[in-house]
Amino acid sequence: MLKNINIDINNIEYKVYDYSDKELRRQYVLNSNILNESCTTKLYKRDIIDIADVAYAEGVSYEEPLFTYPLKFYVDKVAVTELPFYFYRHNVNGTTAEHMNKMNTLLEHLYVQMETHHFMMQTKFYMEYKDEIDLYFLRTFFEEPFYFSKARGFAISPELFRYMCVGVSTMIPDYR
Repeated sequence: MLKNINIDINNIEYKVYDYSDKELRRQYVLNSNILNESCTTKLYKRDIIDIADVAYAEGVSYEEPLFTYPLKFYVDKVAVTELPFYFYRHNVNGTTAEHMNKMNTLLEHLYVQMETHHFMMQTKFYMEYKDEIDLYFLRTFFEEPFYFSKARGFAISPELFRYMCVGVSTMIPDYR
């Protein structure tokens, strides 16, 4: 059972990260501990969402990065607090848990990561932050599926592995 929590928002401790500085932004976009791709841990100003023209991927699992990742490049500052404003109830027998244990969710994850990279390639930020954006794609498209499959108790098939290799060479042709 959840308790009512009263927090005076005027007394919240937080740390501000300056994303307007290009060199700091390079570091911050690679550090998902500051601003990760989960949508449940953030509040954005509406005008930033409108300017970025972002939307969630629809009808798939792992829909958040297409919305949240590009916003890292549109914000000038980020305030981070350690206070728990979001409470998540994990139901191991729920439909979400059952759905996430299916192999096709890995394909959905790959799809969203390809869409996110494609979206970023169309932004004004791509050429300036190409290495960071490409590295994000490599990590999320090639590394995360191994983590997700291991956590769910199934292996990545040779066909899926080949698909991932082709995806990397297609999205980042100059990858060495």
